[in-house]
Amino acid sequence: MASIIKISNLSDVQPFKSEWRVEVKVLHKWLTFNHQSGASIEMVLADKNGVKIHASCKQTLMPKLENYFRVGE
Repeated sequence: MASIIKISNLSDVQPFKSEWRVEVKVLHKWLTFNHQSGASIEMVLADKNGVKIHASCKQTLMPKLENYFRVGE
């Protein structure tokens, strides 16, 4: 039987765990470029309680995820 991961609030997210399920809205999204790490998508996300978090999507994942995150959704 598959285990179901519950939806967590951003205030509950901790760095020691990598499998979190959260529902967020994209407040801001922009592209950056760094000579050492290449391109990345940077985002400010907020959950239903208004808690905000910064997220990055590295260049290797951009083709898969760049259209998945839309501002306002």
